[in-house]
Amino acid sequence: MFRDGNWEGKNRARPNDIIGLDEIDTLDDLIRVKVELMGEKDVLAHEVIKILRKEFDSPQVLSALKSVRLSKADFLDLKQLTAVLHSIPDKLYYFLWSLKNSDLLPVEGVISSFQLQKAVFYLYKFLLVLEVFIKRAPRNIPVYENLGFVYLDLAGLAKYSRFGLLLKGSVYPHTALLRKAITCFQIALKLEARHGKELDAFHKNTLRLLDNSFDFRQSRINLYLNPWYFLYISSALRQLNDEEGAEAYLQKARIILNGLANHFNPRVKSQQPVLEAVYAILKDAENVRFDFEENEVTVLEKKIKHVRMEKRNGNSQRSCYSPLVEDALLQQYRQRNMFKEQRLPDPRQLNFLNSIFTLYRQVSSPAERDKLIYRLNIPPLKIKGRPQAMKRLLSRPNGAAHAQPPAKVR
Repeated sequence: MFRDGNWEGKNRARPNDIIGLDEIDTLDDLIRVKVELMGEKDVLAHEVIKILRKEFDSPQVLSALKSVRLSKADFLDLKQLTAVLHSIPDKLYYFLWSLKNSDLLPVEGVISSFQLQKAVFYLYKFLLVLEVFIKRAPRNIPVYENLGFVYLDLAGLAKYSRFGLLLKGSVYPHTALLRKAITCFQIALKLEARHGKELDAFHKNTLRLLDNSFDFRQSRINLYLNPWYFLYISSALRQLNDEEGAEAYLQKARIILNGLANHFNPRVKSQQPVLEAVYAILKDAENVRFDFEENEVTVLEKKIKHVRMEKRNGNSQRSCYSPLVEDALLQQYRQRNMFKEQRLPDPRQLNFLNSIFTLYRQVSSPAERDKLIYRLNIPPLKIKGRPQAMKRLLSRPNGAAHAQPPAKVR
């Protein structure tokens, strides 16, 4: 039995026998049960999601949305207004990323009920204010950029609401909010392109006074476009399962990155290392894996043996031998065998690891890094086998960037 916080008797009842998930309605209660009653440091992601759905249906969250009111003080300079976003808990982004990419969350990484309500309130308020700013300055690029970020953040929350978020009198599921974010970044790109054309026209009219044969190359307009917008759009399209569109925007980002040394915006130019790292991660994240289980080499050996038997039976009508298949299997076998014996990553794996280290070096603030990783939907490393093997690989002199792994490798 349980009395005054002390357990008595030989056959002690377990906390989850007394309090089941169906009886927990808030994140606060979930944290309290896990920490105080069960003494656990981690919580299953599906348990958090189940409670989160209840939270979004609670009167507290609905009240937070309905209580948003705008005042004259809300319409300050946009740079001052973005300070409102500091009211949103930093751990929100790591929390949302972990729910999607992890089976287990640290209890300390779970946001409280108050932090959830606070995030919903300020994101919705910022959304309404930005929409008023757009009406006043419809060609303001930073407004559309911030609005795109707000829609991405709201989409991450709406994913765990039963029907979506009630915004401006309508219910928006997370897919609709992702599409709105894409639209905002697309408009920002169009405004940048228009600005670039206007600036080019101004240069042409000025320089014609000196040289009638002067002309700008049409490709110069690419230098006015911000590659970050293409990366965000590509990531959002991938979440909507539009792989073709995501790849097209990613390749457009590559074209701009190729000419980044001559980009007119010094701020974008200075971000070249992190831009290159993010591009490489988004491009290869789904394909790069680290397999530390040795049975994969054995499987490849059997496949190669089978293919060579088909080669010897080449005159048989049932033979389906292909030299391309044999070459591909041999290449995989050599790479896997080298990885098995020497723990040496292949060039693609090494480039991927270097990109992750570059991201962590360039974005040193954990809060800003968590936000970037969440908004770009960067997936975690795909590791098969014991995690200790990955740590040994990263700590070797020939490991990524000759450095120890960061504290949090997403």
